Amino acid sequence: MIIDITTDAAKARLGQIALMALIAKSEGEGVVLKPSTTKREVNNLAKTLGVTTKEAASLISLVIGEAYKKVTLQLEDMMADPTSKG
Repeated sequence: MIIDITTDAAKARLGQIALMALIAKSEGEGVVLKPSTTKREVNNLAKTLGVTTKEAASLISLVIGEAYKKVTLQLEDMMADPTSKG
């Protein structure tokens, strides 16, 4: 089934799906937190997609933020586990 993307709601949902796919891909490949690398990635993404660097930076910020949240939750679980050595 092809999604009708003529409505604002459908476009918004497609955007949500694209973001989820990008986050899932970043989880598999990992996220680099080196500032110079991130800056280069933002500029390259903006150029590739034909968007502003501000828009690309917002997207990458969301992806990195989601990765950070997941890792932080895992670390908190490890710290709360009484059977964890350390």
